[in-house]
Amino acid sequence: MNEFEKNQKAHFVSNMFSRIARKYDLLNTVISLGMHHQWRKYAIRKMEKKNYISSLDVACGTGDFSFSLSKINSMETVVGLDFVKPMLQIAKNKSTQSNTDKLTFVLGDALELPFKTNTFDCVTTGFAMRNYESAEIAIQEMSRILKPSGTIIILDMLPNRAPNILQRLALWYFNKVIPILGTIFARDKEAYTYLPNSVTKFYDSNEIKIMMESKGIKDITIKKFGLGLVSLLIGSKN
Repeated sequence: MNEFEKNQKAHFVSNMFSRIARKYDLLNTVISLGMHHQWRKYAIRKMEKKNYISSLDVACGTGDFSFSLSKINSMETVVGLDFVKPMLQIAKNKSTQSNTDKLTFVLGDALELPFKTNTFDCVTTGFAMRNYESAEIAIQEMSRILKPSGTIIILDMLPNRAPNILQRLALWYFNKVIPILGTIFARDKEAYTYLPNSVTKFYDSNEIKIMMESKGIKDITIKKFGLGLVSLLIGSKN
């Protein structure tokens, strides 16, 4: 599942996202036809009735998931963590415009989260699992810092092993059109060629579910979006 040598992937991913940071939000909207906001909103609606007060957004990027979490009325503390400084800087700049004191953005590694065990009510990660050196260690760390009965949310583009005709069309768009859009809007074909390649070679939603269960996460539900290209997994810690 990993074509990179140890530690090479983290270096590659950090450099790539540093290059495209300023165009990241625009390209997300273009590539998903604006639907990525709706996918996050669906996940957030699952949290709103739980009265959670603290959450961690792992690999927060420019902060979209973090901002959505901060809008939950009961939420008092939202921490966004990422290891790409230019992405974090954009998130911090956006937070100064949001006029909220709930948000904090910190530099950190998803595979070695700088928080004590059982710290947060909720932990999220959006469109980032494929970029970690080890998905298994990332899930283990998210489970560790999650409080018992807390919720973990994983939203990502994951492979569909048996696509139907419409899904094959979506895969064609994903594999052929996205690199062109990346070249036009971000002037970075390599980054937006890596994106579809990283999906094709990654775990599918059922494999991620099994991995979550092995790390103490239970009652996992899977919801599909974007003709099956996007998966939302929600579970709770034992």
